[in-house]
Amino acid sequence: MKEILVSIIQFKNHKRIKLQFDYDQGLVRKIKKLPDCRWDADGRFWHIHYIENHVNYLNKMFEGEIKFIEKGQPHKISEGKDHNLKERQDILRNVEEYLIRNRYSENTRKIYFSMAKSFFNFHSGKPPLSITRNDILIYNSEYIIRNGLSPTYQNQLISVLKLIYNKLYSHNIDFKEIERPRKARKLPVVLSKEEVRDLLDKTKNIKHRAILSTLYSLGIRKSELINLQVGDIDSGRMMVHVRGGKGNKDRYLGLSEKLLGLLQEYYRKYRPRQYLFEGQRNPRYSTRSVDLVLIRAVSRAAIRKHVTVPTLRHSYATHLVESRVDIAFVQRLLGHESIKTTMIYTHIAKEKLTDIRSPFDDL
Repeated sequence: MKEILVSIIQFKNHKRIKLQFDYDQGLVRKIKKLPDCRWDADGRFWHIHYIENHVNYLNKMFEGEIKFIEKGQPHKISEGKDHNLKERQDILRNVEEYLIRNRYSENTRKIYFSMAKSFFNFHSGKPPLSITRNDILIYNSEYIIRNGLSPTYQNQLISVLKLIYNKLYSHNIDFKEIERPRKARKLPVVLSKEEVRDLLDKTKNIKHRAILSTLYSLGIRKSELINLQVGDIDSGRMMVHVRGGKGNKDRYLGLSEKLLGLLQEYYRKYRPRQYLFEGQRNPRYSTRSVDLVLIRAVSRAAIRKHVTVPTLRHSYATHLVESRVDIAFVQRLLGHESIKTTMIYTHIAKEKLTDIRSPFDDL
């Protein structure tokens, strides 16, 4: 039978019941069902609201499963100085310097830094270099899963922590014992060509239409769009130079005559100097502004699908597959590392699916 030590504490001038036990995922699931159950990230323990005869109450509630044992006299939670702050800051600075030195993209640097900071803040009551496998499992259970964060986030966090503890600090954590989550195999949302046309036709602002048209016509990512420079549009060769894609890789894409005409019209009106799409107060357009342009366009076109900026890229790729463009060429256009990533579009191409006659039609 599992044992949990219980004690009375003073928390913000209120009596609380502190619960202490070695990490066990099954125990955590049961404890979270208790009324007003909270996790103290600094002290790294659970606590619930005070109940008279709490030990008897808890033992009756979990009879035969968990044994609750009284521990000591009431004490007050320390709210003293954060003794691990400097160590956390030093590690975060080293992480940032490593990512810059090894030419990670700006977007990846932001994601990794934010994840590392969040992890260390969660375990702020413990020196970062004393972190164990159990601490990682607790964070996964009590922060990632509890907050409904994606399996992708979970996988990225493991990569970040491997970088910190195995590469930068040679800390002895066996990440092979930490299971990575299974990726959900979800098919992307795709717009029909008619829906894309309607989306663009309903966008009257020339700059906004140029932004959405560039995303769809080239099938590029949002980060690639905002990094496009005026000089990247080569009208002589009818090519577009896409810089610093995923994995910090450049690629060239063909420039359609229709998109060139639209970009020339946009250029004559706005005269961008360095970046193709400039912000009002910044040298380049923000990712949030791109999101808002699309949200308004989807609303005007009354499209009921859940459309995001990547939807335009998914639609571009699917329409190429439906036009019977070779999948290896589609991979190259999208800048995918592995053709397995590109193969997902063969599962949603309309021509392949609608060619199959349903037996329902024969009834």
